[in-house]
Amino acid sequence: MYVGPDFWHPAGVEANLPEGVADVVVEHMADMVLIVDSMGRLAYANATGEIVLGWSREDWIGRSAFDLVHPDDVGSAAESLATASASGPGIKQPIELRIRTADGDWRPVEIISSNLLDEPTVRGLVIVARDLGARDVGLAVAEAERRRFEQVFDRSPFGMALIGDRAEIVRLNAALAHLSGRSQADLAGTPMVDLVVADDRDRFEEFAALGLEGVDQEPVEVRLVDGSDVLRWVRASLSMIQGEDGAFLHAVLQCEDVTEEHVLREQLLYAATHDDLTGLLNRPGFQSVYQHVASRERSHGGPVAALLFIDLDGFKQVNDSHGHEAGDLLLELVAGRIRRTVRTSDAVARIGGDEFLVLLDPVVSTTVASDLAERIRSAIHQPVELPTAIVNISASIGVSVSRGTDDMSDGLNRADAAAYQVKRDGGNGVAVVDAT
Repeated sequence: MYVGPDFWHPAGVEANLPEGVADVVVEHMADMVLIVDSMGRLAYANATGEIVLGWSREDWIGRSAFDLVHPDDVGSAAESLATASASGPGIKQPIELRIRTADGDWRPVEIISSNLLDEPTVRGLVIVARDLGARDVGLAVAEAERRRFEQVFDRSPFGMALIGDRAEIVRLNAALAHLSGRSQADLAGTPMVDLVVADDRDRFEEFAALGLEGVDQEPVEVRLVDGSDVLRWVRASLSMIQGEDGAFLHAVLQCEDVTEEHVLREQLLYAATHDDLTGLLNRPGFQSVYQHVASRERSHGGPVAALLFIDLDGFKQVNDSHGHEAGDLLLELVAGRIRRTVRTSDAVARIGGDEFLVLLDPVVSTTVASDLAERIRSAIHQPVELPTAIVNISASIGVSVSRGTDDMSDGLNRADAAAYQVKRDGGNGVAVVDAT
């Protein structure tokens, strides 16, 4: 017959708790509580046992406790209970075994025995049985997740690394090692920033610091340099991994190789800002450079821009007499002469036909601008050897120096007008116009 929880009243409990509280607590504990008498029979089982195992207490009270135990575990269960019975009062070492459920399955549990055989109100072994099924399922799920993560990590086509709290590489996959041009063993423990090009390190360190604090942010694009000094662009993202207590464990860094995107972007930008024939800047590209230089220099109070407008003399006759291919070759050769004459800091453009522009940067004085224009005129005015003939070419050059807030079109109009006046006067010369 089922014996309710009222028969279990450990000494001293009711001296501290209201009457019946201990019974209610035991009855509804999260763990199963069983009492086995000196004959090995179940004398009590709390409600949790019914819930976990699925059988009614009335069906089991008075039966041998070993009827619940898996045959393979009976030996260890008997030894544990015998030891508990013979060793006097106190809590015994836990053991794991399997208990039968109502549907015939076996549920893994951990049991802890306490010998209260000599306690008049109990006279039995109190057994607390903790269901390990949920734990085992959780462990199995965790193990499956761990294996899945490792497979994704190791086989990912993207470079991946586990990053420690000092942004050092704890573990990395083969893809990241390939991106860096080094071995996985060589990179373990290396600060990730050491793989980043010097010019991009400040930006990456700021990105990593925020990521390690758990701040969500957009991916950052930086350059990595491998062991052969080959630059690779990567798009890096960082996600923090926290423990159950919210403490930092690791961060997962993912690096996608976007070098081809950058190359394509640079090619498209180059095509949009450069002349196909000569490789010089075109008008949009030149205007972008002009605006940058003018905005930078305007605050200095001196000359902010010096534009040279170069118009070739006699180009149409060369084109008409020797053909368009010869004309294109002539333009390429003239472009080369201008590039070799100007300074490395100056910008050179072909803005159409036989017209060229030069932006002097820096502008020291009107005299310097005039002298450089004269050197360009002299370099152009040299015989040019074409496949069909040797021709002479010259240029009319207008120079405009501005100190105000002129945009490029104002300076260009003045330089164009000055060059036109040179051409009307016979060409092959330089004219300077100062906005002041």
